[in-house]
Amino acid sequence: KGLSEEEVFRKVKRIVEDTKNLVVVNFSPRDIDRFKTFFRVAKETGRRLAINLKQAYLLETLRIHDQKLELPSLDDGNLAIYVHRSGWGRFEERDYKGWERDFLNHDNAINFENIHKRQKEFIFYCNSYSLNELIDIKPEKGSCYIYSMSEPHNEEQEIDYERMKNWVQHFGLELKEVHASGHACREEIKEVIEEIEPKKVIPIHTEYPDIFKKIWKRVKLVKYGERIKF
Repeated sequence: KGLSEEEVFRKVKRIVEDTKNLVVVNFSPRDIDRFKTFFRVAKETGRRLAINLKQAYLLETLRIHDQKLELPSLDDGNLAIYVHRSGWGRFEERDYKGWERDFLNHDNAINFENIHKRQKEFIFYCNSYSLNELIDIKPEKGSCYIYSMSEPHNEEQEIDYERMKNWVQHFGLELKEVHASGHACREEIKEVIEEIEPKKVIPIHTEYPDIFKKIWKRVKLVKYGERIKF
């Protein structure tokens, strides 16, 4: 059985509490639940979650258009907007895209120097495309890297994963893996089907559709491109 999001929160919180210096994290940038989990950890451990410019843009857009998500404001004291080096690395407005410029002078905007000097205060979001930021940040001894993504399931993802591990090893970060996949196990699927009692079950997004015949008596297996009439 996989971890629930609440269990992810508790595990991550323990790791952060036990980490003396910088906490570096990686999770899917579009996973709002995981973002809220790490933000909650930051709030409860007295740190600031430093997100990148794309995440800041997404967060602000979603917060304005869907208040039901209950997302924090970019002005929140436990958030920080990390501005990466661009162009000549002088943080000049002309080196950034139009939408990025909106965040450059934000009160919560920071760069590598802020994190380097105050590592104990941050949870730094760092995906596989921004690992080079660690060169300037220079994580100190006692820092960790929390990998909160699903396991790689194709060659490209495996290469990214190995690349990440090499960077983590290079900087002497302790690697921690904590993830709730979002996929239900067999018993959980069985419980849902028995509770709903559907007239028909049509398995999709699964490598083993035949297993559903052992779970429920009314199962329809379909082939790719096949049309179904209800």
